[in-house]
Amino acid sequence: MPKFTLRLFLSLFALLAALNLIQNFLLLSELKRSNRALAAIAESTATLKDDLEHIHDEVEANGEALEYITDILDRKPQR
Repeated sequence: MPKFTLRLFLSLFALLAALNLIQNFLLLSELKRSNRALAAIAESTATLKDDLEHIHDEVEANGEALEYITDILDRKPQR
């Protein structure tokens, strides 16, 4: 059985440090990919919000137009 020496300890430590660096690199890559996906989702959400605001405005305008037409029809004498 080999003796546990300082050289063996340092070699194992260097190996673990290298594995840690690789893992950190992979995690950082995944984080960047996730951030890009979140940015795309945020952009889509902003677009949907704008679309919903336009739809809301159109619904309000249609409601006002319907009230106006209803008022005109209510005032019109019936035959």
